Amino acid sequence: RTSEPILEYSDIIPWFQKDTDHFLFHTNIDIYKNHFGGILVIKSLTPDSYRVIYITELGIKIFDMEFFRNDDFKLHYCFDAINRNSVIKTLKTDIGLMVDIIPENNNLKIWQDNQNGKTLIRSKDRTGIIYFTIKDKTKRVEEILLRNRLRKKMNILFYSKNGIELDSVKISHYNMKLNIQLSKLNETRPNVP
Repeated sequence: RTSEPILEYSDIIPWFQKDTDHFLFHTNIDIYKNHFGGILVIKSLTPDSYRVIYITELGIKIFDMEFFRNDDFKLHYCFDAINRNSVIKTLKTDIGLMVDIIPENNNLKIWQDNQNGKTLIRSKDRTGIIYFTIKDKTKRVEEILLRNRLRKKMNILFYSKNGIELDSVKISHYNMKLNIQLSKLNETRPNVP
């Protein structure tokens, strides 16, 4: 059963706040036959842009990308083993949706699912149809599902124990061998006398 939404688009709280300097994640990426383990850094450059850099545990840079609010994108670097247009385009979509959450457009449909107390948002753009599941209690996105007309393409799940801070993110693909698992690293700074 569905009804009019309780939440408005402007009520949704993004996981990646613009006022936070950076976010660090221990990250595992399985892409085709390659496995990479390392650190993903998401840095807020301006209120409308993010820089995302992925470095392996051995210190090898895998990719360096910049995302802008108006759906612009700049690739600064990509490791040769994954430097394919299809992979770069997929990473652009995945990470862009993860950090920016809901694209601003006029094709949004918002409704409430009364059975589970969640608000659902459907957005259409050139990548396909995107469904966002928002937990009404926390006003944060819990899941993103990207699909074309016929089948599911990709799924992003956001995990949080307290509903305020992001603990981990899992990105899974249905039509290509690409899975990304991110676990937030808690930075501790020693007290220096």
